[in-house]
Parts: sequence; structure tokens; C-alpha cells
Amino acid sequence: MINTPRYCRYCGNELSTPGDRYCGNCGQATDVGSDAAPAAAPVSSPVFAAGPRRLYESPRTRANWTLALFGVLIIVIAVSFGSTLAEINLLQRVIDGESVTEQELMANDDRQSAVSGFLLVAHIALVVAFCMWVHRASKNLQALEVEGQRFSPGWAVGWWFVPIMNLFRPYQVTREIWRGSDPSVTRQDPQDWHRAALTPILGWWWGIWLASNFVLLGALRALTSDDVAAEELITANYFSLASDALTIVAAVLAFMLVRGITANQEAKHLRLTAGDYF
Repeated sequence: MINTPRYCRYCGNELSTPGDRYCGNCGQATDVGSDAAPAAAPVSSPVFAAGPRRLYESPRTRANWTLALFGVLIIVIAVSFGSTLAEINLLQRVIDGESVTEQELMANDDRQSAVSGFLLVAHIALVVAFCMWVHRASKNLQALEVEGQRFSPGWAVGWWFVPIMNLFRPYQVTREIWRGSDPSVTRQDPQDWHRAALTPILGWWWGIWLASNFVLLGALRALTSDDVAAEELITANYFSLASDALTIVAAVLAFMLVRGITANQEAKHLRLTAGDYF
């Protein structure tokens, strides 16, 4: 009796034994009913690395942590917004010559310091969670049959911390992840994912995020002198309010992107596993 060779439907690798349930090359669950070798094996290593195709790992848990921390950040920024308004009112009373006690000034400084501390902790926690999610989402693209990926998972995170380059590279990284995660892209053309439609949320998110940072720089410039007058503090606080408002909008849009990309990757993985793209 001659055993008919069987092949992995994902990478075209011949199975060592006909009854193998998992491919020894790519690790995907095999289609035991497929006897014939595919006309052309779809395996192609990404631009950034060589080696066997990575296994898919759900980004859901990391996404949930990231989404929760986006919510925490928005709440803390809203508190900061109210605290800044209270400081502006106090400073205006000083300018108008009204009586302001030392206790009021100290209470204001303590409140602002506490809010700033909470903001710092919320930002750090969110940055860590978001970067972990970006790494997982970028790493999954190869498992989702994406060929010609430009950015490695490491650099998908690293570009956020490179001066000047972080003005545009993270947007390009997120754009690549969005397109590569699109569940409607088929395997008929390995480059189809490059032409996947982009959501307008992506552009709005990046533009507003940059604007919030530039406005924040305006607030810092208003505080550069050694002896800052009350009027300059008020100006800096108005810049800070504008930055906070823009940051909240950017955070909401980023929330939508993280949730959308995660849902798309899960849907695309299910379709690939079910063989819907043949």
C-alpha cells in the first residue's frame, strides 16, 4: 500500500506522517483532507527577518489592559482639567488684588502636585501596556499571512522613542498593523494587504496626538523664566487645558484603534484557521 503524501495547507510543507495534526514547520493545525501539494507554497519571510512562520497569539488580554488604562488616563486628565481651572481662578484673584491666604496657595500647590503625580503614573502604565500590545499586534502579522512586512515587532515599539522619527514612524507602524490585520484581505495576492482600506480614525488620531504635544510645549515655554508672573502662569495653564482636551480626544480615538485592530486580528485568524481564504 502506497501512502499518499499530505501537505500543510498553510506553508506547503510535506507532513512527516499522513496523520499529523500539526505541521512541524509552521505549527498550524493541518487540513488532514488535503492530499495534493499546493501549486505554490505561500510562505515568504518578512522583510525584517528570516525563519519559520510565527504562531498566532491573541492580543486580546494586552488590548483589554491597554483599553482599561486609556479609561484611567481619561479620568485622571478630566480631574487635572478641573484642578487647572481652579488654579486659574486662584491666580486671577491674585491679579485682581483679592485676598488670598497662604493656606489657599499651599493647598493649590499640593493638589496640583498630587494630580501631576497621578498623571505621570497613568501615562507610564499606559505606555507600557500600549507598547506590549503593539509588539503583539505587529508580531501576529506574519502568522496572519502578511508578506513584505516593513517593521519588525521590536521596531514597531522602538520608533516611538526615537526623536524626530517618532513624529511619523509610529503612524506608519500603526497603518501597517491596521492593513495587515484586515480580515477581508484574501490570500489570492500576497500583496493585497498593502491596498487594504484605512480607517479615517487613524489620521485623526495621529494628527490630534501631535497637536496635543505641540500645545503642551507651548505651556512649557510659558514657564521658562526663573521668576514667573501670575499672568504667565495663567497663560501656561490655558495651554495645558488645550493640551488636556486634545489628549482626551486622541485617547478616545486610540481606544477605538486598539479595539478595532484586536477584533480584526481575531476575525482574520478565525478565517485563516477555517480555510475561508482558499
